[in-house]
Amino acid sequence: MTYIEFYDPSQPENICSSLVETPDRIVFFCNSYKQFERICKRLDEVFEKRGMKVELVNKNVKQNDLQNIIDCLVEVIEEYGDCIIDLTGGSDLLLCAAGAVYEKYKGSGLQMHRINLNNGEIIDCDGDGKVISGNKMNLSVEENIILYGGKLESVSASMNRAQREHSLSSEYREQIEAAWSVCRRNARRWNKTAAALGFITANGIASEDGLEFSLPKGRLREMQTNQISDGELCKMIDLLYEGGLIDSYSFEGSMISVGYHDANACKLLTAQGKVLEMKVFLEALSAHDDNGKYVFNDVCTGVVIDWGNNIGINEVDVILMHGITPVFVSCKNGQFNVNELYKLDTVAAHFGFSHSKKAVVATEPAYDGAYRMLKQRAIEMNTRLVDGFGEISEKEINRIIRSLCF
Repeated sequence: MTYIEFYDPSQPENICSSLVETPDRIVFFCNSYKQFERICKRLDEVFEKRGMKVELVNKNVKQNDLQNIIDCLVEVIEEYGDCIIDLTGGSDLLLCAAGAVYEKYKGSGLQMHRINLNNGEIIDCDGDGKVISGNKMNLSVEENIILYGGKLESVSASMNRAQREHSLSSEYREQIEAAWSVCRRNARRWNKTAAALGFITANGIASEDGLEFSLPKGRLREMQTNQISDGELCKMIDLLYEGGLIDSYSFEGSMISVGYHDANACKLLTAQGKVLEMKVFLEALSAHDDNGKYVFNDVCTGVVIDWGNNIGINEVDVILMHGITPVFVSCKNGQFNVNELYKLDTVAAHFGFSHSKKAVVATEPAYDGAYRMLKQRAIEMNTRLVDGFGEISEKEINRIIRSLCF
């Protein structure tokens, strides 16, 4: 079986048919060999990871020459015979040429189809009622990044969904929920507490097991202008102790000491936005639709993306995959400005093209005028702004997370 694919800058168009049913080969109609080399390298990597053996063939065409495109289509069909023309991607002229060629080969077994990338429907375009079938169209976070020429820096980001679920112990899930129950009450106080705990952990004297840290109180007071008072910090640590995240603490004399339950608790409590990020990740990982199936086929947190070609590196808090649709999520546990919208938009536009979804999840509600302006800008940039995340019920949180892909 041979697929004829019209190269499209939106990468899912180039691979969607192959995700449903594996062909023997794909003939790509490109306007340059450099273009073919680029897509070939990316597809080869994805196919190799999936154990798929697919021959990739280049066919250079003059994109604005209808007769040249028709002649090239005829050459490929005559050479391979068992061809299926995929009309999902490509320019109007390429699609017009496909229609002209179909008239020539009508009744010969030449197949044509188009895939609706929004719902996965495979549309028969040759009228014989036959379409390819097999697998559901799914891409992992890593595969999606590869298709757009990037790579993931984080080893954990290369895990599949099952491995990620397995790595989250029931105890760690409980820790995330316990930390979130404290954080959601007062995000700004949480941030001050996390900053203080982070300073103690980074600068204090560590115990042999690396979980308890001691620091002179004077050093802590010198650390920042927005420091938390000893009384406030003690109250917050009390809550974390009750939640099982901290096993011991002391404010006696001139020293302050904190003992974390384990390494996971330490990571959760010493980075200001980590808890919100992990809460969103956990909710997305467990989200089911009305039929009991997972909403997201892949969920990844703390994603560090290398754009390739020395362009740069970006970190995205959470990336979700709903089939072949990437959802880029920025988690904000404190104040932020419109620049965050632009950063998210830049990454989503490059690694998701027109198929990507974007969302900013903020713990606190948007009360003041500046936030209202931010909301309006988010609407204009087609970015979902979920504010007041810390004030809504667990049921509503689940509903919102499930809806991010629509």
